[in-house]
Amino acid sequence: KVQIAWLHETFEGQIRELNATSVREIRELKLLHTNSEVERKNSEEKHNKLHNELQWDMLLSAATLGDLGTVTLLLYRSGVQVNYVHPDHSRGETMLFAASNNGHVAVVGFLLECGADVDLFRTDGQTPLFAAAQGEHSKVVERLLAHGASVNLATSDVGLTPLHAASLGGHADVVEMLLSHGAVVSQATTDDGETALLIASDEGHAKVVEKLLAHG
Repeated sequence: KVQIAWLHETFEGQIRELNATSVREIRELKLLHTNSEVERKNSEEKHNKLHNELQWDMLLSAATLGDLGTVTLLLYRSGVQVNYVHPDHSRGETMLFAASNNGHVAVVGFLLECGADVDLFRTDGQTPLFAAAQGEHSKVVERLLAHGASVNLATSDVGLTPLHAASLGGHADVVEMLLSHGAVVSQATTDDGETALLIASDEGHAKVVEKLLAHG
């Protein structure tokens, strides 16, 4: 009886030990599975991030060059959001800004139809409208204004508006468009208080001065 009891106790001890080992192994397996799943997700996230960054670089280049076909194809296939800005991009340019800055009205129109934010500005506060006005891209200015671009938004550095930019360059047609959409003639820069009229006068742009005076 003593021997039987001893065997029984030993057997139960072995069972408990076996069960404990099994539990530990199961926990270890679960932990390994969890770690593996985390590593897999991290790897996927890194891959997706790299993929998106590469696609965005290609999209920005295509928008800059005015390649509507490439912009259309990549935007539909890549999954990159139309207002995406690369976090490492020093100036924070959107595709719409790049297209507007280079006068590509077809690309601008397509991006706006895809939901591009017409007033999304760079890190210095320059909007797509500012860039188009500065570059005398009249058709782009017209398209942006028709889409509701804010005409009096100023840059964050010195407070330049699209009207200041167009006046500085002597772009009379652009100045006329901006004025017809509510550009404020008396709005001054934040660094030296210059108005569009003063800027145009200093630069000798007689036609621009004439238009500005006509609007008060």
